[in-house]
Amino acid sequence: MKLQTASILLPAALVVAVPGCDITATTVVAGTLVLTPEVKVPNYFDVDAEVVASAWVAERASATSTDEPTPINGATVAVTYAGNRVSLPAEGSQDGLYLTTSVDDATLEYVDGTQYTFRAALPDGSVAEYGGTVSAPTRLTPAVLTLQPQPTEVFPDLAQVGVHPRNTALTVSWPAGGQYGRYAYVSVLRAKADDLKNPEVVFDNRPESAEEIIQFILGTPPTSVTIPAETFNQDGIYGVIVVMMNKQDDLLPNTFLGSPILAGSGAAVLLGVSSAF
Repeated sequence: MKLQTASILLPAALVVAVPGCDITATTVVAGTLVLTPEVKVPNYFDVDAEVVASAWVAERASATSTDEPTPINGATVAVTYAGNRVSLPAEGSQDGLYLTTSVDDATLEYVDGTQYTFRAALPDGSVAEYGGTVSAPTRLTPAVLTLQPQPTEVFPDLAQVGVHPRNTALTVSWPAGGQYGRYAYVSVLRAKADDLKNPEVVFDNRPESAEEIIQFILGTPPTSVTIPAETFNQDGIYGVIVVMMNKQDDLLPNTFLGSPILAGSGAAVLLGVSSAF
């Protein structure tokens, strides 16, 4: 399971016109590189850490078009870093989507402070490449996250799991600035006893609409989120996943300037909810 990270950059809404940008270019490359955290609790979670690289490639009808871009299939897509080149094959489930993971290609690694360049060559035979470069921020750790209420007890027989009151909201805060990334989103997973590798997603504030996505990459980044009380309405073991990301340093020539290229990592905080507490 990719912990709901890869698809953050997939909606066509990502490539709407961005206010203030020079949008004379029409080729869109929306790329993301994410290190997802390990989430492991015996008999509850068995999710490995994984690096996921994805890109959505599309073409705008014109520089001034407000229509959704047309996905481009058949492109040659890769991410390059530190002398490595990792190919992103067509994912298949969505037009214009290219994706690989560190499970599929062990060459793909997340290296703090390293520049990653997403490159897409179109199927028209031209030698031009489109995309952009982003610097991977310092990988996130649970130690830099703050919870309110902060767990004061350990769940029975699970030393790495803190106790959280049932039907109680949880505020998660993270550092401001850029060391770990400027932009963040939060997902909450609930363990399933019959499927340790694919927990249930019970909260997810990833941006989806055009307005939400624009605010995610252009607005003032928040440094906390409050997870509603009803998220924790059942007894069980929960993983609170925070992913922090940086935006691109540069775009390749002739790439639409509304193309987001993001890189970052996630950290997991484990909580147990029980009506016995």
